[in-house]
Amino acid sequence: MSQGTSCKCPESKKPVKERRWVVLQRNSRCSAFDGYRQMFSDYSAVQCHACGTVWRTKADFVLSLPNGKNLYDLSEGARKALERPANYADLPASEQWAIDKSLGILDWDGK
Repeated sequence: MSQGTSCKCPESKKPVKERRWVVLQRNSRCSAFDGYRQMFSDYSAVQCHACGTVWRTKADFVLSLPNGKNLYDLSEGARKALERPANYADLPASEQWAIDKSLGILDWDGK
């Protein structure tokens, strides 16, 4: 069960462990109804870092997702770095350099 429209981009077709999805708010809610205090909830807020969609769900796959920052709170360089392939760290330096060059983040300071 979910609230809102979940991700419909190609990431949703990948195995869960390979998706660029993160949990923004795990098992909690925070609303005017609760006086903006963080309260327990069966639902978690999830964001796709490929398309930016945010939705709430209580699906079991949330347990295997990492906690993350909202895509829109990240710097331009950090958003572009998220486009690197999942095996980026395992690639030779020359391939990493080519990927970063194509993304325009060769001189990115990591902030």
